[in-house]
Amino acid sequence: MLFGTRKRLSTQSHEIKVKYKGQDIDLTKSYTYLGKKLDPSLTFSDNFDTAYKKASNRLRLLSKLREHLTSTAATRIFQMMIVPIITYSGMVKLSLTKIQLRKLDSIERRAREIIGNDVYIPHLDKLIKKKACVVVRKCLDKEICNNFQEYFEINEHNCGTRNNGIMLKCPKVKLEFARQAFRFSAAKIYNELPMQIRAEKDNKIFRDMLDSNFI
Repeated sequence: MLFGTRKRLSTQSHEIKVKYKGQDIDLTKSYTYLGKKLDPSLTFSDNFDTAYKKASNRLRLLSKLREHLTSTAATRIFQMMIVPIITYSGMVKLSLTKIQLRKLDSIERRAREIIGNDVYIPHLDKLIKKKACVVVRKCLDKEICNNFQEYFEINEHNCGTRNNGIMLKCPKVKLEFARQAFRFSAAKIYNELPMQIRAEKDNKIFRDMLDSNFI
């Protein structure tokens, strides 16, 4: 797979041929890796659409089973078998388009119609952002694999401002494409958290505060 922006890929006039031990390697425009569909421009649109379709199918199954389930059981099925599909997919790309956000809203709306309007259904886009903040915190606390322990950098300076030591440095980017990368978008979401949450050292309290913030 050849990766690049759509503009640069459009200028590729000749087909790239790669051989390994005398065998031609096929060129592809879609590849599934660790459950994620990669595309040449890393838009992850196909990946989101696949997750949305899978979640929609499971909602239809839940609708057929609903009359045999209590509200509590239906809610648990939604939380355990549908929500993870969307939130796991959304973590790859935090900058969702308006169309993708509307699709998330449709999942929430249909879930309320199936389970009941009196049952709390979380906002999926907020769940995705909350999970991103948890990953950022794990990176900062080095409770993650070595490759990501230095992924984010704390902004520290000599000025005695309130945010000193609890803000992240956002990477300098030139393209909108780069702003969609997890390193940039996750740092931006983390920096938008209230100061008292970012300053909290206890991880359990930190996660409890995240739950309240993204309710």
